[in-house]
Amino acid sequence: MRLVFFPGETTSHGQTVGTIYVIGGKGEKYEAAGGPTKGFKDRGGHTAEPTPKGHYTLGPRAHVIAPSWPKSAIPYGATFRIHKGEVEYQDDSHTGGWHVVTGPHGVVTRAVINFKMRDKEKVDIRKVTEGVRNSFIDPVTKTLRFTEWKFNDFGRWGWNLRTKGGGTAYYIHTTPEDEAATDAHKAFFLMNSHGCIHLRPADRDDMMSRGYLKQGVEFEVRSYGEKGPP
Repeated sequence: MRLVFFPGETTSHGQTVGTIYVIGGKGEKYEAAGGPTKGFKDRGGHTAEPTPKGHYTLGPRAHVIAPSWPKSAIPYGATFRIHKGEVEYQDDSHTGGWHVVTGPHGVVTRAVINFKMRDKEKVDIRKVTEGVRNSFIDPVTKTLRFTEWKFNDFGRWGWNLRTKGGGTAYYIHTTPEDEAATDAHKAFFLMNSHGCIHLRPADRDDMMSRGYLKQGVEFEVRSYGEKGPP
């Protein structure tokens, strides 16, 4: 069994979308959105670019952490506590593994500072530190604004597209907006990524249950000028 993605089959709601076809399955196919057809520079030193064609192997399922995006410095689903006046999140071990979020050395504070610096902004570290802390702790009640993180840009789970034994910058994943819309039973449409491959949460769950999204599965990306099925 392998998966073949045609990223540029059509446009929908102004987005370029395609299809992931399951080869060796039961004829399943899933709508997905890769990067845009033409690249552009984005904030924080990032670029949005077409998903590169090629042959890949899926890495293990993971709560993706990508500190170059401030909201992705914390894994999706992480729980919080206040410790010595700062917020900490617990990693996937659930047996300790607490990491500082706020304060001058917090992972989100540092991520925001680095994001602004890559944008050539003048950074007031004190103001950034205070702003990040207030976004997690209500300054009046001194309590957590939320106890679980659902804003990671890579959604609940991600699978890295690996090649030649190493990882790449590209993942198959959902988005926090689509996760929230799904939980609220609201309609939504897939948005183009910065080069990754966006799935609907319901399709992600279906593909997981059928064994199509797991470590070691072959994944091919075709060019934007092609249409499937293969």
